[in-house]
Amino acid sequence: MIKKFTTILAWIFIFVGLSLSLLVIYTLFVEDKVKFGIIDWAYASKLNNIASVLAFLFTGAGTFAIFITLSKQQEQFEQAQRQVVTQQFETTFFNMLNQLFNIKNVVQGKVGGDNYTGQMFFHQVIEELREKYKNHLSTKADIVDILTRIEKFDISSKSQIDMVKDDLNNIYLESYNSYYTQLSHYFRYFYNLVRFVIENREIAPHNDALKYIQLIQAQLSNDELGLIFCNSLSDKALNSNKENKIFLWIEKYKILENLDQSSLLHRSLHMLYPNTLFKFLNRDEKKNKSLNI
Repeated sequence: MIKKFTTILAWIFIFVGLSLSLLVIYTLFVEDKVKFGIIDWAYASKLNNIASVLAFLFTGAGTFAIFITLSKQQEQFEQAQRQVVTQQFETTFFNMLNQLFNIKNVVQGKVGGDNYTGQMFFHQVIEELREKYKNHLSTKADIVDILTRIEKFDISSKSQIDMVKDDLNNIYLESYNSYYTQLSHYFRYFYNLVRFVIENREIAPHNDALKYIQLIQAQLSNDELGLIFCNSLSDKALNSNKENKIFLWIEKYKILENLDQSSLLHRSLHMLYPNTLFKFLNRDEKKNKSLNI
């Protein structure tokens, strides 16, 4: 704003100064104040005040021009600094993203009596968890009733949604504790990667956290998204201050929106992320969910 105002002032000073100079020259010649190359000095002495004004105008214009030049140089310096900061951030970010990829590729453990590695490990864990949740629901008529009401667009109250969430938390923690060594490392690293992006790119002058969050999102399989869905709702997502920041970030940046419904323990659980319009939802479901946000 200041730079724009200064630029306008500089051009005004230049324009007025040139116009006044041309007027003086025009007056000298048109009114025959210059004859045979000799200036009528008696008339010229009357131009002292005008000359002072011209000096002020062109000096002012020069001063403003210097200010604009310095301002431009400052902008170029700040831009160069931002580029350096971005390069440093991206170097760390892509190293961390690659490390997350390595963690999930080397993870291994025994599920259902068999050993699995990498993506197959995550797949078997989510499948076992889905089966456990299915069996659990057969004994929980109240939870099934709430999930059924959600399917029929008869959206339940917040207290009932919280009941479903707490119930899911208990079932999930049983599986989590069975695979604590593998899952805790993965989720801890995932959390720190997202936090690194938020803390460094969500602030001015960058404000481009979404771009990097989407790069993380693109690296996650459906099985990983399914486990992140459950983990980010559980007690394990709470930090030392009992805050669930990862849930808020997931909702804000729609990290789970590409989750396939086959990776959910139950389709109606999508209501536990009220701000995320999952792509598997049909038009009516999205409309009803939007009305309840």
